[in-house]
Amino acid sequence: FRIEHPASPAAIGVLLGLLDEWLVERPDLRRMFALWIRATLMRK
Repeated sequence: FRIEHPASPAAIGVLLGLLDEWLVERPDLRRMFALWIRATLMRK
């Protein structure tokens, strides 16, 4: 998954922006991604 192994910090921002657009009508799935991102990326 590209979010787990980004090429640069800027790449994370781009990917999260795309994910945000994609999940605009799916707040439940958006919340699950937010939890996963917090657990996965914030620990690094």
